[in-house]
Amino acid sequence: MDVTFFDDKEEFPGLCPVCKQHGATARLRVEGVRYLGAPLEMAECLHCRTLYASSQSPVVGYDFPGFEENYWLNHVQSGAGISAMLEPLLAVAGGKGGRLLDIGCGFGFVGHFWETSGYGSAVGLETSLYGKIGREKLGTTIYPSYYAATPQIAGEKFDFVYSSEVIEHVPDPAAFIAEISQALSDEGILILTTPCADAVVPGASPPEVIAILSPGLHYFVTREEALRALLHDQGFAHVHIANSGTRLFAWASHVPLPEISSGFTHWEAYYDYLDKLSRNADPHVAGGALYRLVKDAVNRGQLDRASAALDRWVPLARSTYGIDFLAPRAIEQRFLAATGPANDAFPSWLGCGLLFYAHTASQLGGHPRLLADVVRSAIVIMQSEIAKFAQFAREPTHFLPLAKQLLDELDHAELPRPASDVRPQFVRAPTASLRGRTVALLCGYAPDGLPSPALLALCKAIARKGVETHVCLAVQAPVAQLAVAGLEDARTIAFRMNDSYDFGIWAAQLGVLPDVWNAERIIFANDSVILVNDAAFDDLMDAMSRDPSEFIALTDSITPVPHAQSYFFQLRGEALNDWRTRSFWAGLPSALDKQEVIDTCELVLTDLIGKNVNLRRNVIFSLEKTFPNSANDDLPTGNIPHFFWERLLLKGMPFIKAELLHSNPMNVRIDHWRHVVRGVGGNVKLATRHLKELDRTRGVPSLPAPPRRRPVKDMRNFLLGLLLGTARLERMREWNRGRRARRRQRRLAEKD
Repeated sequence: MDVTFFDDKEEFPGLCPVCKQHGATARLRVEGVRYLGAPLEMAECLHCRTLYASSQSPVVGYDFPGFEENYWLNHVQSGAGISAMLEPLLAVAGGKGGRLLDIGCGFGFVGHFWETSGYGSAVGLETSLYGKIGREKLGTTIYPSYYAATPQIAGEKFDFVYSSEVIEHVPDPAAFIAEISQALSDEGILILTTPCADAVVPGASPPEVIAILSPGLHYFVTREEALRALLHDQGFAHVHIANSGTRLFAWASHVPLPEISSGFTHWEAYYDYLDKLSRNADPHVAGGALYRLVKDAVNRGQLDRASAALDRWVPLARSTYGIDFLAPRAIEQRFLAATGPANDAFPSWLGCGLLFYAHTASQLGGHPRLLADVVRSAIVIMQSEIAKFAQFAREPTHFLPLAKQLLDELDHAELPRPASDVRPQFVRAPTASLRGRTVALLCGYAPDGLPSPALLALCKAIARKGVETHVCLAVQAPVAQLAVAGLEDARTIAFRMNDSYDFGIWAAQLGVLPDVWNAERIIFANDSVILVNDAAFDDLMDAMSRDPSEFIALTDSITPVPHAQSYFFQLRGEALNDWRTRSFWAGLPSALDKQEVIDTCELVLTDLIGKNVNLRRNVIFSLEKTFPNSANDDLPTGNIPHFFWERLLLKGMPFIKAELLHSNPMNVRIDHWRHVVRGVGGNVKLATRHLKELDRTRGVPSLPAPPRRRPVKDMRNFLLGLLLGTARLERMREWNRGRRARRRQRRLAEKD
């Protein structure tokens, strides 16, 4: 739509609908109003300066095909300014209660708020379709008729008669006020809001002007003094009017008015109402409430509230509209290809929603590189919304400067080099999208390009369960050729310089595998563990497949702080789409040593997952499950897979830590590990092969300190050796170690 203001101000003989006087000048023309079929011309009254339509049939209302069906969606998603509607009502004497009649209530938000927040009873009148829909969705009282034709409330009196953005829709405002004022109690207050003609001037924002004029919907747009005179003419002795520049607020009564506050102050009541509304069964209603909650909370610096709403809004937007906030280009392309408003597919908050998603996440520490792309698409969509639907694009118009400012800040943020910048080099490259698949990212240390036995076995076992396995090896120097024998089951094979250990490799894989973030679930695994029990592993994989938890790990620790351990874990569903998770991987720094990986990665990831209260977490062999009879204060500390390896194997853990068997840094008793593995039906051959590989790549561990001398036992062993021979003596010792292992296992089972 295009607005043209007239300089010559040609005289127009029409009758002003507000002051009922003749005499006006032609003021402006609006062209391109597709549902009017002709330009809309408006005149300015010479007496009260009201702008009113001077063309024939200026108002079509909401009756043109498809409008009402789409408009209610626009209204609930973002079009209804709920706080703006509540502002004049709650401004009266601190928001005192009473009976409320809402004339032209639209969807019914005001009456619903009034009743559910405990202010009193409420009745709404709305003849359009979305009043009927509001009654069904909100369960509030709305009659589909005008006041004089509503016998259900005939003769009833109300403490407040409220009519927001309605009077400009009627051809005779004086008759309208006279009619609805009959419902006022003796001390009742009439409350009106309407657009203000002061903002309709050359040089003003075109979308703002078009929204105020609303061609085809409004008969007139008036000014403060004209509205005041209109109310006095209808017999109201006490009138108070506030002018925001774009809107007029009027309070009128036959008795002195109470104190009227300025500006909206009832934020807590408003937030509580939005929270209730966000539980509505209709996803458009619930999503609109969550959008408003995020937007208003972050704009007022209430980040905890905004964050909690954001975590609920994201999955709702995905399930209702297929919107993934962290795939903004896909959203942008879909929207630009659409031919109409279609708010069932593209919510009216779309552009601003992307903006406030990014704004909230950035305030909470989201990664600038990740969020800048979201804001870029937000700007494109907001500009398109303004161009296509200017009449309903006041929010995009208002927030577009904020979006441009935020993008500039994100683009110029100083960032350390992320680990994902060290790209993997593919030996077997990806050939298909991973959308909807179950994926395993498996990494291992192969300084000379030779995969370890533990990695080969784990790759084979994961693939056996139908999981797409993607292998990346950490090398110490560029390799001429990577050994791929034994990796036939891997979908992709790559190598990368050893940087930031396993987390750096995973971050790099996440950066290059196509559509990996749209996988159904992702398993993260490394070769720091040796698979010693295939049957237990199959059971574990089946359990992880069935478990709906968004985050699953195998073990946890309370040292130095409670956290899940990361040698084998799974993310699925919303954990893959949470901005915290994605920011973590996008911003993972490079060149970390082993302790930094634990502090910067393992502890941080667990903490981030815990911040989204909607994500379910499960640690399969948690301390509480492994030590069920221990109080929290008595739970063991330290490296759990090392200290309690035997107990974990008996509980069904399929792995044993390679470092434990190779160098035993905690000096744990492990001389009987082969007996324990065999006792649970496991196989020691793989572990033996892997230990030899560790000797080759990491060196043979130093020998432990010699045992203290025990003269009697040593003499006994010497004599037994002479009698039995060395081989038979060693077999007897092995038998004794097995007997002691079985005895320990029985004791552990009895304790549990």
